[in-house]
Amino acid sequence: FPVTILILGWSYLFYGVKFIFPWPLSAYYPLPDRIKEGLSWYYYVSPMGVLAIIALVVYLHKRGERLWVWAIAWFSAGVFLFLKLRAGGFFLAGDRYTYAASIALSLALGHWIMNHKLPVMKWVGVFLLGVYLLLTLQQQQIWKSSRTLFSDVIRQYPDFYMAYINLGTAYLS
Repeated sequence: FPVTILILGWSYLFYGVKFIFPWPLSAYYPLPDRIKEGLSWYYYVSPMGVLAIIALVVYLHKRGERLWVWAIAWFSAGVFLFLKLRAGGFFLAGDRYTYAASIALSLALGHWIMNHKLPVMKWVGVFLLGVYLLLTLQQQQIWKSSRTLFSDVIRQYPDFYMAYINLGTAYLS
């Protein structure tokens, strides 16, 4: 398999995982250092994950779940617009690219929670909303300035040299 296909597959799945489990968050997620030596196992299984999502969409379509089909299609289209279409570059993914794409999944999930037969699901929805609100407030402090943003990237990925360049540029501005 070409490395580009593996990286694109993993990036797409990565955004879906970050929608469900949005922590830890970072402005950038660097490409793996060892592309020439070999990628981690999860890059190699990522095409199967993408195929599983396609199968899920087909299944949902056959069941008449138009809202979920639309939500996954919207999310996929939004994410694919920002996937790096070549193996070169400096980073694998960035959280800021999922905001517009995640709107449809959020609406579908909210609709499912509010119409669920178990009343406890509404409380689960309120709890999740509270958790996501707290995470948003936390991220807002990180995105306050370029200095705080790239300092956070360096804290999480100390070997990612582009973050140092961007932080230096921020200090020169």
